Amino acid sequence: EDITLDKSITIDLGGNTLTVKSATGIKNTAGTSTIINGAVVSTVDDPVYSTGGELILGSSLTVTSTSSVLWAKGGTITVAGAELTGTHATYVAAFAEQGGVINVESGSITSTSSGTITVGASGTVNISGGSVYGESSVYAAVWTYGNGVFNMTGGSLESSSAALSVTGNSTANISGGTLQSQASFVIGVYQ
Repeated sequence: EDITLDKSITIDLGGNTLTVKSATGIKNTAGTSTIINGAVVSTVDDPVYSTGGELILGSSLTVTSTSSVLWAKGGTITVAGAELTGTHATYVAAFAEQGGVINVESGSITSTSSGTITVGASGTVNISGGSVYGESSVYAAVWTYGNGVFNMTGGSLESSSAALSVTGNSTANISGGTLQSQASFVIGVYQ
């Protein structure tokens, strides 16, 4: 069953597993909601989705998907201790666009075979702690395009390919943290 969060609430999974069977199965539309202490498992696209308010993925929480893990489209998703993993061969683990914001404060976002985070048109990604890791030898851990904005003040960004790819009119502001690449370059800038 789908869960729509439209007010401020904390969901403690009590160490249990929530299986999401439809895209945008956990959808935050308003308020500030927090999910902690358990596992969210999915085989569909974007099981965690925010169109308004803020959804906080907190401590002792794992979120895994055989597709993409989360999508911020107009709302905010904050990773604050959770461990997120996407395993799809061509989908990124996380996507921010159309006013959507992804904050990585602690915890991690990992993609085992594709890019990790895409920052699309009018999207923003802020990394102040935690880690973002991409195992792809082709895709950057974070890719920005359109007028997407990437801000990094702490944490780590690592990839088997480039750590960061900045294209078009997008912006990258880096004042702290660690960027690492197993490729021949760490940051790629393309027009």
